[in-house]
Amino acid sequence: MMCGTDKEDAGLLLAAVIHYTNACPLASASKALCTRFLTKVIETQWSRSPVSLKMPDFSTQEARGLLAKWAAGLPKLLWQLRNQNIDASMAVSEALRLIHQRTELLDSTARAGLQAGLATLFCVNVPERGIVYGPFKQYPPDIQRTVLEIVSHSTVPSKTLLQAIQVCFAENPPADQIRVFAEEILGW
Repeated sequence: MMCGTDKEDAGLLLAAVIHYTNACPLASASKALCTRFLTKVIETQWSRSPVSLKMPDFSTQEARGLLAKWAAGLPKLLWQLRNQNIDASMAVSEALRLIHQRTELLDSTARAGLQAGLATLFCVNVPERGIVYGPFKQYPPDIQRTVLEIVSHSTVPSKTLLQAIQVCFAENPPADQIRVFAEEILGW
């Protein structure tokens, strides 16, 4: 069905999948499945290196806008998922890694917005409450590693993001393997 659709039908299908993905409960298996599908769409359309997978042409500006908007919400989704749905959390973190590492889907402004969202996974300073720690420590090591890889693939990680990681690690040191990995990739 998908391979024979024209650009207009592909755009409608994409909008429907994004809407369904956003509407899925956090704990549902569909959340992870749809996230993986949208990640494949992004990979096939905006990868810096060719991908040989037959898909409809989602390369319209409208489709790019829909996917960019969806991608911008991924850090918040990862924060909301916490450790409620490990499969979906892994799918979201892999999507973010792909977007940062191998695609040209987002411009520099959108990437900066993603970094701000990633900082909340570690901690934020709330004036009335002080430091509030994000869900990073609740993730299993493979998701923690993927989140750190996302940071390492940022062209220039923001000062806010790096400070959030340092504060989080100082207060709640991660497992040795994650701490060593963070030191290696972030040059600490």
